[in-house]
Formats: sequence, C-alpha cells, structure tokens
Amino acid sequence: MMITRYCPQCGAETMFDDSREFMFCSYCGAKIVSFPVKAVDTSLMPQNNAQLTQQRSMPAAATQNLVIDYSTTNQMYSLTVLIYGQKWIFPNGARKEFTLRPGTHIIGFSIGHRLWNRRVNIPYEGAQVSINVVYAGRTKIYIDPPQ
Repeated sequence: MMITRYCPQCGAETMFDDSREFMFCSYCGAKIVSFPVKAVDTSLMPQNNAQLTQQRSMPAAATQNLVIDYSTTNQMYSLTVLIYGQKWIFPNGARKEFTLRPGTHIIGFSIGHRLWNRRVNIPYEGAQVSINVVYAGRTKIYIDPPQ
C-alpha cells in the first residue's frame, strides 16, 4: 500500500510503498527508512494546510543570497529547480533570486527526465552564491564560488 512520508532531510512529501524497508527521496535523494505506523498525537500536527506549508517552506535569511540562471540552445527544454520541496520552472534565459539561511542546502535540478542534486553552501550571512545551468545537449551546472 502506498502511504505518504515526509523526507527528514528536505521535508518534501513523498509517496512510500510500505512493503519496503526503505526508499529514497525523489527530491534530494536522502534515504528514508520505513517505521511501523503507530497512533499519532494529533495535538502536534498542523491544524490546516497554511501551517503545513509554513513549516515546510525554505529557511529564510535577511537578504537574497542565491541566484540561479538558466540558458539552453534547445527551447523545448526548461529547467525545474527543487528547493525544500518547492518547485520553480525556468524557461530559457530565466533568472531567479532566492533567500536561504547560511548552511548547506540540497538543490535539485531537472531537465527532461534527468535529475541532479547539488549541495550548495551559503557560508555566512551576506554571502552571495550564483548557479548557472547551461543545457546544450549536455547539462553543465556551474556554482560560484566553487563548493
């Protein structure tokens, strides 16, 4: 039977086959171990979807410190970026700025059916990190400063 689990690393909601002992998160690749389902104390659960969304949102910092740019030679392919279970679609030439707390973050990049996960470190408050994703038959992900 398929059940819903939340990834302990990125917080993404993932469907889980409860007949298996473990699975891997489809967003960040973390191993999720199956535990027997027990009674749940609902007093600790969010009361509505707004609370759940707020709990799973990206960690915030004071200023935008991550910039992602995407360019491609093939207009058919867009870039999908996954950060903390949230998804953004980038058409050719798109640029988006994000705000993340200092620390290491796992970011998923997807073009077509291919998926790459990269650890991106924001070393300190105010540090700027740029990611340039280029697709020209092969995908290249450039992170500056190098991680």
